[in-house]
Amino acid sequence: MKKFTLLLFLATAVSTALAQKVTVMLNGGYVMHLYNASAEDLVFSNSGSVLTIQGNSYNTGEIKGIQVEKNATVDMNRSVTVDFASSNATVTLTADIVPYIDLTVKGAYVSAITNDTTYSDTITYNLSGSTDNGAFIADGKHASVINLNSVSISNSDTAAINFLNGKYVDVNVSGTNNLVDGATGGQKGAFFINGHARFAGDGDINITGNARHGYRSDEYTIFSEDFTGNFNVLKSASDGINVQQYLQIDNGTITIENNTGDGIDVGFTNDPTDVNNGMLYINGGTITAKTNTVDTKAIKADTLITITGGRVNTYANANGSKGISSGGNFIVEGGYIYTEAPGSSITVTLPDGTTDKKNCRALRSVNDFYYRGGTIDIQNASEKTWRVKGIFYYLQSALTGIVDRSILPTADGGYKKL
Repeated sequence: MKKFTLLLFLATAVSTALAQKVTVMLNGGYVMHLYNASAEDLVFSNSGSVLTIQGNSYNTGEIKGIQVEKNATVDMNRSVTVDFASSNATVTLTADIVPYIDLTVKGAYVSAITNDTTYSDTITYNLSGSTDNGAFIADGKHASVINLNSVSISNSDTAAINFLNGKYVDVNVSGTNNLVDGATGGQKGAFFINGHARFAGDGDINITGNARHGYRSDEYTIFSEDFTGNFNVLKSASDGINVQQYLQIDNGTITIENNTGDGIDVGFTNDPTDVNNGMLYINGGTITAKTNTVDTKAIKADTLITITGGRVNTYANANGSKGISSGGNFIVEGGYIYTEAPGSSITVTLPDGTTDKKNCRALRSVNDFYYRGGTIDIQNASEKTWRVKGIFYYLQSALTGIVDRSILPTADGGYKKL
């Protein structure tokens, strides 16, 4: 009876050679496929059990319904749109990517996996709505766009967003977005991106990382000049922001607090040929990072830190902690650095049984420090709080930017004018 009803409906509704908007409803109505289809695009099998639309075949017994909107068409923009609603999610795919996406929807847990490793066109993922028992997972070998449109996702056992695609990912932020992961999962972060992420938009992101990091990317992340919103890590079981390869901050307001590990940690990738590996660049924006755990860093990078603009506020409140720490060179050419480091030194026991003294530092570089401009404002600090293990290079004119001239770096390699 259902097959006959569908056939009769489509014969009546799609009775023109002109393309019309056709919505195929599946999975109890929670999955929608959108087409621009004419009558000749809709083909039934002889038995009526299979409906084929523009090469995509459906078992008619699995079709919840079909909606035809005359005088309307769909923008075929290769998009996956997810609207979370409590314990469910409605997912809409445009027809141009239907053959390439393996979609799984279980309640509000949504997985969109690209099934063709040769597929290279950009896919856009639109996320909105709210769920306290859901997640979004995507994977593929193509560039992507994620539009966060006032979405709130939380759950008890995995990342809120787990984006496994290792290619370019543009993240556009609008409205207020809340991402909370489950404490029992093995995920790397509440918001995880495997690829090259670039943030833009004027919205806010609030992240709570209950299992490990708040935000984690396995390759570089850029907060672009087009990002004018707020990126807040409200809590993390480890680092607030953990980025591999490099992190570049050009704009936006970034705040990390209640983190058990480092505030911002930029590390090496597994490929030593990756450009800017282990480096942090701050060119603008406002960054505030705190650490309250012994022997951690508010901001840390493995090989290089360069600050040319913006405002950086760090608070190294715990014993043996660091405000801003570079595992290589440290370059300051502009911006305003405000840092507090009131903690004391501690002695820790290493795995081999030896001990190591950890001093609380406002600023630290394992190699050389280059000071060419900008303001350095160290307050509420312990003794010898600015440590340079290499040479301290400076422009004479830049020294006026040190707010408290009684706090100058201790440089193992000495001091040299530029």
